[in-house]
Amino acid sequence: MENYVTLFDSLYFPQGLSLYRSLTRHSKKFKLWIICLDEKTFITLKKASLPFINPIRIKDLENKRLLNVKHKRSKVEYYWTLTPFVIDFILNKNKSINRVTYLDADIYFFKNPKLIFDEFEKSKRNVLITKHSYTPNLDRSSKSGEYCVQFMIFKKDDSQIVIEDWKDCCIKWCYDKFENGKFGDQKYLDQWPEKFPSIIHILQKESYAMGPWNVQRYPYSDAI
Repeated sequence: MENYVTLFDSLYFPQGLSLYRSLTRHSKKFKLWIICLDEKTFITLKKASLPFINPIRIKDLENKRLLNVKHKRSKVEYYWTLTPFVIDFILNKNKSINRVTYLDADIYFFKNPKLIFDEFEKSKRNVLITKHSYTPNLDRSSKSGEYCVQFMIFKKDDSQIVIEDWKDCCIKWCYDKFENGKFGDQKYLDQWPEKFPSIIHILQKESYAMGPWNVQRYPYSDAI
């Protein structure tokens, strides 16, 4: 049983639903925890009663630290600030959850992601991250980051030091601009391989994670 978590509001509902449908097509046993960023999303998902989905109201995970910065950030900036808190919330939801995989809501699966999990397990590490792997003429790694907050695996307990560090960073600064080596919640990942060398695994098969910024580099058939 894989546990996935994503977050979206009603404006992003089509992407979130496409993500869910792609998972049901390629993965037979999973839970998709959805942090509903507005009440409309929560009510719609509850009424739909879709299998494998667990909707959660945003207010159920918001704490004082988050609420203290909420009014100081745009909607998108606040959503980015939430990312490590969402992962932490689901990891500690119940004892049966041993690891959780964060997914951006606009991901679409073309295959079962088992190959990624297999590589992660062989690494004996506790957190998996993926590179942007930019096509050279589209390279924005200096501003947007070498790594992409899109598909990230976190094991319970052993990844906590990384999550706590990320939470602290996002509370202090998480804005939709490049400033002093930071960009949103994403540029912080650039420091992780050096900061947590025994914990972080970087996905080696880069062509598994394709996007408009790198699809020119790989055969489409590689894409997961």
